[in-house]
Amino acid sequence: MAFVQKRWSCHQCYCANALYRATRMTVHQQSFFGATIEIEMHDGMPFTRYRAGSPKRKSRPPTDCDVVSVMTLIDGWTSGRKIKCAEILKFLPKDPPFLAACWRASLSIPAGETRTYGWLAAAAGRPTAHRAAAQSMARNPLAPLVPCHRVLGANCLGGFCGANASTMGDSPSHWALALKRRLIEIESKPAPRTRFSKSKRKSK
Repeated sequence: MAFVQKRWSCHQCYCANALYRATRMTVHQQSFFGATIEIEMHDGMPFTRYRAGSPKRKSRPPTDCDVVSVMTLIDGWTSGRKIKCAEILKFLPKDPPFLAACWRASLSIPAGETRTYGWLAAAAGRPTAHRAAAQSMARNPLAPLVPCHRVLGANCLGGFCGANASTMGDSPSHWALALKRRLIEIESKPAPRTRFSKSKRKSK
């Protein structure tokens, strides 16, 4: 029987694109250390990603409870608050299983410290799956709460937001690699005091 190639009609393509837009929609944007962090809804779950430059548009206050919760966690991370793993795990997908295991394992890396993709693969149960571990960080659904910036290559900064230091030579001009360095640097410094702690100290 001859193979017949199926071509999609314009109507089918339109419907497919509409379905994609319906299942993955940006609901919030905010500045994040010289870049932009976006929060999307994907299959009913919040999903974050970084973009270069400033936010393209002013976001309206989100109404979805999960999005508001993720925003609150990100704001807490930015201010130096220690985020409990349980607060993050409830928003993490459980599939694909190995990628999910890598996301969970990365949560055990203390702030201010880094690990390699080899370490991450072993922590997730597949010591030889270095590349798959790197892909799990590339597909991180909740940055910076799932700290993909703390995972490096064996001899270089590793990848971040589509940029790869192993092929770019740790180019300081690329916004993504610069952001990864900055996040590592921020976490390596003592957490800033909160307004509450300052006011409490003054009241003594």
